[in-house]
Amino acid sequence: MELKNVCFGTIDTWLTYMLTNKNSFITDSSNASRTNLMNLETFQWEDSILKLLDIPIESLASISKSSNNDFGTVTSIPHLKGVKIGCLIGD
Repeated sequence: MELKNVCFGTIDTWLTYMLTNKNSFITDSSNASRTNLMNLETFQWEDSILKLLDIPIESLASISKSSNNDFGTVTSIPHLKGVKIGCLIGD
């Protein structure tokens, strides 16, 4: 099965993606680890698990090792336009 134009992520990924008008497709390691698809030592998506589940790595958000980072700028909400997204924390 080949997936095209499909993206997988956690709620922080979706919120960031929508707030930045689809310009930032990213998550942090604390949220990515909850998917059980991330290697806890390398902070990268685990290729062996992705292969086993037939999940293309291109469909997953990039992972920021830190929850405190430059995750993009709000562009989709007029009165918040220009506000920087500096943190992604779930739970």
